[in-house]
Amino acid sequence: MKQKLELIFRDVYGGDGNVRYEDKKTPKLERKKTTTRRRSDIGVPVEQSVDEVSTELRKVEVQTFRYQDGHPIMRLGGTHGKLWGALEEARKTLYMSGNSDFRAKGITQSIQVQPIWVQLEVLEGISTETLPQILNAPGRPMVVQQFDVIPRCKVTLELLYPDSFEKQVKKLLAQIQVMGLLNKRRATIESMEVK
Repeated sequence: MKQKLELIFRDVYGGDGNVRYEDKKTPKLERKKTTTRRRSDIGVPVEQSVDEVSTELRKVEVQTFRYQDGHPIMRLGGTHGKLWGALEEARKTLYMSGNSDFRAKGITQSIQVQPIWVQLEVLEGISTETLPQILNAPGRPMVVQQFDVIPRCKVTLELLYPDSFEKQVKKLLAQIQVMGLLNKRRATIESMEVK
């Protein structure tokens, strides 16, 4: 069976090793100097203050999207694409919730998502977001990363699968609409139209 899907995603984060660099000013030193002087001719203390700000310009890594012909693209298709991975995660969730129809891995392994690289049609402008992340290391240090984020985008792709799995595929598609998806598991599906 062949199905054409039109999806609208919200909050799609860049990444996957695609990096761009952005100049960023960061304050290095911020202080206020105050001096008091007594003028001898009038005998009144006069206060002078100077605000001093020292900034540093440095290049910051921003996790972004892969581009083709000026449009962002993402690997949603193929057997290791992000949408296929979301379907596999949905299968595991449905099986763990007691649905024995999803015990076999063959269900998702028989689903083909095409094309492999899908163009993201940007519906709202790309912004840059800061995302702190606690590392799983001794002392639990925190790093702050920058990401390009598309607030809303539309994608069109095709699912190919055996007719006998139609009922399971419908349930999988319903399940991924209530899950966190794609990079950083922060994207959600706003709408899905099956054609």
